[in-house]
Amino acid sequence: MSQASAGVGGSHQNPAGMAYVPTEEERRVFRECNQESFWYRSLPFSAMGMLVTQGLISRGIFTSSSRFGSIPKVAFAGVCGYLAGKMSYMKTCQEKFKKTGEFPTGRGSAPGTSDISTSICP
Repeated sequence: MSQASAGVGGSHQNPAGMAYVPTEEERRVFRECNQESFWYRSLPFSAMGMLVTQGLISRGIFTSSSRFGSIPKVAFAGVCGYLAGKMSYMKTCQEKFKKTGEFPTGRGSAPGTSDISTSICP
């Protein structure tokens, strides 16, 4: 077993087997993006989706489950809203990384790169 695969040497191994340790600035931007995407997009999208779904169920457009009531459909709408909110904030986070000059997994990434995933996935 090699030293890198054993985790010896202080470097972190990601699932792809490449050693990568984010800088403090990258960690700060990741944390900021995660919090902002939750409060400004995921929570409102989720709440709105749940309210609309419950309204459609109460008007009889959607039917509720005889066993569980409206909970499964409302919960599904909440999860979909959460995911839609997170995905809708991705472009904003990419712009934040471009402004700071920090790029995940690649300090050699060009500032003009339009998609951050190209620097993550070779």
